[in-house]
Amino acid sequence: MGTHRQGVKDLEVDQLAALWSDAGDEDDEIERLVEDDSRSRFASGTGTFHLGGDRRAVTESDVAPPPRVESCATAPIACIMARKVVCARPEMDASEARRRMLERGVSGLPVVDAWGRAIGVISKTDLVAHEVTADEGHVRVRDIMMPLVFALSPDASIARAAALMAYEGVHRVVVVDDSGHLLGVVTSLDVARWLGESAGLPVGRTQ
Repeated sequence: MGTHRQGVKDLEVDQLAALWSDAGDEDDEIERLVEDDSRSRFASGTGTFHLGGDRRAVTESDVAPPPRVESCATAPIACIMARKVVCARPEMDASEARRRMLERGVSGLPVVDAWGRAIGVISKTDLVAHEVTADEGHVRVRDIMMPLVFALSPDASIARAAALMAYEGVHRVVVVDDSGHLLGVVTSLDVARWLGESAGLPVGRTQ
């Protein structure tokens, strides 16, 4: 009885071996497809898999950021700067600068010299600190302006402008040419609006 069972098992093994041998080419093709699929997933940066003895999990750094987000960081500030800029002169009465800010709905004005070169900035904070009112003849722009200009060239990136404003704690960056002549102004609101629009979100316009 035991010899009969052993004979049956040997027969089954021989049959399975024969079947496996006949299907060898098909299995090779399946294995090749599986390997190609793994390589494909490796190239696309998705999934966790084993390839060439290197097992690794895909992290966020393996996936390229969306193009729109990347463009926000690399696009030049010339894309978002205000070109029609209301300015102040150093000899101007501060109350006139105050009036211009209120009319245009802005919180600061670049101060330029007679040649149009940026030499400073006057802000609402400066006006409040010196209690500038609508009355004339109290104080001049040159007396209260910040005699320092945070400026960038028009081809500087939006990311750089944002970093400069954040680092210096200011809300605007003056855009100038190589000679220091005023070309435009970029504000923190301009950067925020650009980011919103780039993400496809509705952004209100105040002007």
